[in-house]
Amino acid sequence: MTDKEAMAQARQAVESEHYEAAEVALRPLLKREVPEALYLYACFGLPNESDEQFEVRRFWYLHQAARLAHPEALYSLAVMHDCGDQAVRSSELAFCYFRLAANAGTRAQCAGLRTNRVPVCYAM
Repeated sequence: MTDKEAMAQARQAVESEHYEAAEVALRPLLKREVPEALYLYACFGLPNESDEQFEVRRFWYLHQAARLAHPEALYSLAVMHDCGDQAVRSSELAFCYFRLAANAGTRAQCAGLRTNRVPVCYAM
C-alpha cells in the first residue's frame, strides 16, 4: 500500500469514526515520520484514552509534524499558544508559529509537497 493510499484509508476511517482502524492505517507512516500522518494522528482520540492522555499525545504529535514543517500543525500550535488552550499562553510563540505556518503553507503550495523542514521556533 502506498503512503497516499494509507492516508486515504486513515482519513476515511476518521470520517467514519473508526479511530482504531485509523491508528492501524497510520502506524507505518508514523514510524517513518510522514508529516501528514503525524498531524492526522493528533486530530482524534482513541477508545479507552482519557482526555489527559489524548491532550498529551495531541501536543506531542503536533510538535512532531510541526518540526517537519506541516502547515496545519504549525497553525494548530499557534492557536493553542495564542489562546492558552492546552499550551502555555504566549503571544511570542503564537506569532512565531503563525509565521512558520504561513511560510510552510506557501512552500507546500509552490512545491506541491511538504518536504521542507522548518525549525520549531521558541521565544526567549
